[in-house]
Amino acid sequence: MVENKLKQFAPSLISGLVLVLTIGAVSTVNLSQSRSLLAQQDEKVELQNRIDQLSVENNTQITKVKAQANGIDVNRVENDDRVAEELMETVFTWKSYDEYNEIRDTLMNKYQLSNDSSFMQTFMPEIYNEVLDGKNYNRIDVGGYNISFNGMTSYVVSIDENTKVYEYFTIVDVTSKSENGGSSDYSLALQYKVTDGEQIMNLTGYTIE
Repeated sequence: MVENKLKQFAPSLISGLVLVLTIGAVSTVNLSQSRSLLAQQDEKVELQNRIDQLSVENNTQITKVKAQANGIDVNRVENDDRVAEELMETVFTWKSYDEYNEIRDTLMNKYQLSNDSSFMQTFMPEIYNEVLDGKNYNRIDVGGYNISFNGMTSYVVSIDENTKVYEYFTIVDVTSKSENGGSSDYSLALQYKVTDGEQIMNLTGYTIE
């Protein structure tokens, strides 16, 4: 009797055991394949990162070779860029209407710029303000308006071999923000000259449509 029951269940037991073993084998194979794919992906990412790094290094070297062939002092350009970036950081560091006007006055005096010059009209235009009961009401203090400097890309326009003055045309990337209007990224154009003594002059600003 018992022997007959065992005979009846034996095929089911064997099938179940085969199914368990098969699932285990497939899972092991899938896990092994997954690990292999992940390892290959890691290798691809590492290889791509290395290619990107070599590309950047190669392009930088090519740029330096071209610059030297054209008589451009690469170190001088890098130094002039630093001076221009410091100027841009100064232009976009204000947090209030009073700070904005203080920086405007400083720039106009330092670089001999008029209120209606293209640089001031482009980068630091006059902002309307109304005073009520001794308080300022303007888009900066009321609307939380602000502009942040994100970076710049400069291009050498000309070099005066006698005076060592470099002239640049530069694209300046900024972000404007306000409490009600959200934020917006855009670019402005700046043209200027830099002397061998790190003095910026002939500042001209342009809007980019």
